[in-house]
Amino acid sequence: MKFKYKKIILMITMCTMCIGMVTISLTSPSKNNAAKKEQEQTDANKFVVMNTGAKILKEAGVDEKKSKIKKDATTEVNELIMNYLNGMLTCDLQSLSKIVTNVDNIDVEEMQAKRSLIEQYQNVECLIMDGYTKGEYLAYVYSELKFTGIDTAAPGLNRLYIVTDKDGNLKIELSLIKQEVQEFIAKADECENVKKIIDTVNYKLEEAINNDPKFRAFYAKLNGGSDEVDKEAMPDDTENAQTEGLTEQQTDGVSESATQQQAEGESENTTVQQSEAESETQSEQQTEENVTQSEQ
Repeated sequence: MKFKYKKIILMITMCTMCIGMVTISLTSPSKNNAAKKEQEQTDANKFVVMNTGAKILKEAGVDEKKSKIKKDATTEVNELIMNYLNGMLTCDLQSLSKIVTNVDNIDVEEMQAKRSLIEQYQNVECLIMDGYTKGEYLAYVYSELKFTGIDTAAPGLNRLYIVTDKDGNLKIELSLIKQEVQEFIAKADECENVKKIIDTVNYKLEEAINNDPKFRAFYAKLNGGSDEVDKEAMPDDTENAQTEGLTEQQTDGVSESATQQQAEGESENTTVQQSEAESETQSEQQTEENVTQSEQ
C-alpha cells in the first residue's frame, strides 16, 4: 500500500519569548511584535498546525548539528509552507497564485477531493536543506493528517522545492523542474538522514494503522483494499498517495464511510448509556418495592 499523503497542512506556532528574573518577567517590544505577527498568521491559517520542536528529527535519530537537513527556524519559509498547505486545503487559487510558480499546474479536481477528506494538517514540521543553487531550498514537510470522522491522525511526509523569484520572494516550484535539479533531489532522497526520516514516518504510519481498526479500514479503502505501507515510497509519493487521482464522487464514498463509522460509534455509546440508565431506573424501582413490602 502506498504510504502517500496529501500536501495537506496549517501551522500554529506561538513564540512569546520571555526573560525571567526572580519574580520579574520582562518581554521586549520587538518580541511582542513577533508573537503578535505569529498569532495573526495562525488565525489566518486554521487548517494547519505547526510543531515548533524538532520532534521528527529526534525520533529518526538525526543529529541536526551534523546533518544538511535541519528543522527550519525561518519565519519566511514556515509561513510559505503554512500558506501553501492552507491554500490547498481551502481550494484558494487566488492565494496560491501568489506563492507558487505556476498555479495552472494545480489539479483543482484533486484538490477539491482532498478537501472533502481532510480536516487539518497537525504537528507540521518543515525540514529543509539548501537547494541546487543559492536562493533555493529542498523541504521535507512532516505532518499528521486529521481525516473527517477518523480519530487517529495519519503521519505523512511530502517534498517541496522552493525557489526565489526575480522580486526576491520565495515560492513553491510547480513549474517544470530542470533535469539537473531533479537529479539533485533524487540524490537527496537517497541520503542517509532523509532515509532515516522516511523510515521513521513509515513506522509511525504502521503504528497508527495497527492501533486503530477504524483508521485501518479507512486507509485500506483509500489504497485499493491494502493496508500495508509501501516502504519504497518517496516523500512526494507519500504526499499524494492518500487521495491521488480521486474525484469528489469517489471521496464522497470514503467520507460517508468514515462518517457512518463515527455515527455507529456514537449510536453504540448512546445505546449503552440508555441501557445503563434503564437498568438503574429498574433497580431503583425494585428497591422501592422491597422497602414498601418491608413496611407492610
